[in-house]
Amino acid sequence: MGAVEIQARVRLGTEWMSGFGQILEDLRADPLTSSQHIDMMGSLSEDLVSTDAIVRAEKGRGGWCTSEILRVKAERMLREKGLKAAPCAAAVLQTALETARQQGALSWELRTAMSLARLWRDQQAPRAAHDLLAAVYGRFSEGFETADLAAAWRLLQELAAVFEGSTDLTE
Repeated sequence: MGAVEIQARVRLGTEWMSGFGQILEDLRADPLTSSQHIDMMGSLSEDLVSTDAIVRAEKGRGGWCTSEILRVKAERMLREKGLKAAPCAAAVLQTALETARQQGALSWELRTAMSLARLWRDQQAPRAAHDLLAAVYGRFSEGFETADLAAAWRLLQELAAVFEGSTDLTE
């Protein structure tokens, strides 16, 4: 990891901590607060991601949580319409993945990679799903006991079992 990447991660972490500190202060003063604060709260729970937050993220105004908001949009599409929504959901997830990468937001990248990997698994492409998720997972050096990394590990094991049992590994 180079100095520029470290600086970007420190900056992102500082912005995140500062943002949540400000949210808590604002919520104490006025529970109905600005859209940016509401968007940031959506990063804590998918249920808190509003339609307005999704529109802002699509327009590039979702701030540092844009990729997570877009990921939630894609997950909702798949829940509501199933695999019929797969092409649109995959495009949204690809955008979320690229946004996370541009921001140096490895945790958002992991969540998005897991969503895309599950979609690809459901589309019978376990090798591509595994390769994508393994590449992101492999960039972590700590935090393996966290919920997201534990879930990623389980998904990697599931995907490996699927394609290792297959004679066609081109997927």
